[in-house]
Amino acid sequence: MAVVAVVLGALPVAVLVSDRDVPGHAGPARRPAVLGPDDPLPPPPWILTQLAYHQCAVLGPEDLHRFGFQTPEPIDDSLGFCHWRSAPEAPKKIKMFFTPEYRYKYTDIVAEYRMEESRDLTIGQRPGFLTVERNRTGSRKYKIWVGVPSSGAIQFEYATEQPDDDPELCAAAIEVVTVISARIK
Repeated sequence: MAVVAVVLGALPVAVLVSDRDVPGHAGPARRPAVLGPDDPLPPPPWILTQLAYHQCAVLGPEDLHRFGFQTPEPIDDSLGFCHWRSAPEAPKKIKMFFTPEYRYKYTDIVAEYRMEESRDLTIGQRPGFLTVERNRTGSRKYKIWVGVPSSGAIQFEYATEQPDDDPELCAAAIEVVTVISARIK
């Protein structure tokens, strides 16, 4: 905000104006508009606000086949995430979730969700971190956040449906989030 002096008749008056209204002052960047559920999605790379209602677009049929997952289950796009299940013939039952976290800065996400036991990651030259959660049945959830240049972060979860200590599951989760990250600017 800036104060600008204006003369109104014979009286000087101070007026408060936005930085965007002051010539030569750029002010804060405006957040790009969110694409609605009926708006067409442009080709990648995307910014996170374009994926707000198009979360499942980040992985195509070839990706899902490569990683052993089914086409996403129909969900209400307003929930803000996409959910995939491993193919019925897969040896391990796994669920994946993707959320474009465009409402928050990556630094805010780190402050809120990064725990002492979290592991720092670099995904496609971008900062990230991984947290592994284990529930009382022994199943694991690999939660990965990756900062993106357009502001915000990718939130990705890769969860086993049964107890499993296979170290390859963590590597698989990182591989999937690396593919997603490459499609977001």
